[in-house]
Amino acid sequence: MFTLEKFCEDAEQGNPVEDLQGFCDYVRQFQNVVLWGAGNLGKAVGAKFAQLGLKISVYWDAKYDEKADIDGISCN
Repeated sequence: MFTLEKFCEDAEQGNPVEDLQGFCDYVRQFQNVVLWGAGNLGKAVGAKFAQLGLKISVYWDAKYDEKADIDGISCN
C-alpha cells in the first residue's frame, strides 16, 4: 500500500519506490503536476514520468527564461 510518508522516507534514504502502481495512482489524483527543476535531474524525472504515463503540466525552473521547454512541456 502506498503512503506518502513511506515514499518520503525511502526517497530521503535513496531507496526505490516499492509500490510503483500506488505512486502512479497518487500522482494521477492531481489536476496539475509541476516538476521543480528543468536541469539534469528534472529532465530525468520527467523522462521517468513519461515512461510511466504520468502527465506533467509544467517544469518550474529559476532559469525559465533560458529554457523554452523540455520535451514539449513549457518551463515557467
